[in-house]
Amino acid sequence: MKICRICGEEYQEEHEKCAFCGCPEDWSSKQNWEFPKELGEGYELVKIFDTENPFPDGLYWSTEKENVVCIHKLPPTEAGENCLRFMEHLTEAEEWHPEIYKTVPPEEERCGYYICEYRPGKTLEEITEKENPPGAEMADLIVNEIQKLLQKTEEKNANAGIFDLKHLQIVDKKLVLKNLGPGDYTVSDRVQAERLIRRVQRGWWDNEETAQVPGFWRKIFKRQREEWK
Repeated sequence: MKICRICGEEYQEEHEKCAFCGCPEDWSSKQNWEFPKELGEGYELVKIFDTENPFPDGLYWSTEKENVVCIHKLPPTEAGENCLRFMEHLTEAEEWHPEIYKTVPPEEERCGYYICEYRPGKTLEEITEKENPPGAEMADLIVNEIQKLLQKTEEKNANAGIFDLKHLQIVDKKLVLKNLGPGDYTVSDRVQAERLIRRVQRGWWDNEETAQVPGFWRKIFKRQREEWK
């Protein structure tokens, strides 16, 4: 079996393209990404999270760690600076956030990046793709964990901006950060957390998600296909 570096689906060895999203096997090797010189050696792309220039957020094999790590961009914007400020409050590796191995601050018109721990586990986005809203037991677990996580971020006195379906994941029945953002957040963590709680309890159908969102119909088809199995 092969695993697509874009959508993460498995497909048969004899196929040259992913049977689900149509991505050619050699697609990533043909891209002209401008990797930072610090990433030129010692890191091999495994799976892409975000293909935006200048280089893809994703899962990489680290020869130094002899393990997979996550690499995420830090844009040269206020969002990137906010993310760096939040990381400064994370003095130790705690269970609720990934360990940060390395940071390179962004410069004017040039992205920085950070390298952090990878922990397997379903993100809230993946959970709600399967069942929206989640069952009562899962919804209660997520809501309680969001409230605990909100208390932790507020204790750091930093507007983390991490209360998003893509940034949070369930590991051993606990809610933890998959990554630290960043995003263009304009509201407080408490407002974000309250919105996310409503979204988890009600499902995304009566929220801001619409058929115009990129990947919307792919998500719907994927969920339907899993129900047919």
